[in-house]
Amino acid sequence: MELKIPFIPSPKLNLSLSVLSVALLLTVSVQAETKNLVFNPSFESLDPNNCPIGWRVLFSGDRPPGAVTGGKAGENTHTGSSALQFSFPAGGKSPAGYTWSFDPVLSGINLEPGVYEASVWVKTVAGNEKLLMELWDTNVPVERYATGDQAIDQKVVEPGELPKGKWVKLQLPFGIPASGPKVRLAVSFHLKDPAPDTQLFLDDLEVVKKK
Repeated sequence: MELKIPFIPSPKLNLSLSVLSVALLLTVSVQAETKNLVFNPSFESLDPNNCPIGWRVLFSGDRPPGAVTGGKAGENTHTGSSALQFSFPAGGKSPAGYTWSFDPVLSGINLEPGVYEASVWVKTVAGNEKLLMELWDTNVPVERYATGDQAIDQKVVEPGELPKGKWVKLQLPFGIPASGPKVRLAVSFHLKDPAPDTQLFLDDLEVVKKK
């Protein structure tokens, strides 16, 4: 006669298995997280002139009063209390276009070869201008910008493409090849031919490595 004894796990074994399961879950969660490589990504840190630290504004001609309100966006933020702005006073004079750009020294990102994604949240309140999100290499001399040697990739949002009054996430995947010189990434946003009443807000910029 065969005697069958049922297996009854001890409480200690159950506890050990539970601890192991939690540890494995925590490990997977940590590995799944992606690190945002952008300095001051939500534009919350401002200098005495109310401009986001690590950013600079480029424009042609005289800077009209209130054309760039750099930082404090009030209710027009995706998170926090600040956002990057393209804004003009009603009836004000607008230049042909202007650009928010990384300060290459302070905000440039040294990238290893791999696959990345850049993303930003955009909200248009007024205006239907063309928005350009540009990724470029600060290691390439600025004199070669016109030849396209600085460009890594870009995303163009055509006039009228963004819905008014809603936050929309723009995503731009890009790659850095294993062969070639080292890359120090910078990000710029350019608004082409803004209208006098233009109001457009950018917030929560991310650059993450996918693989």
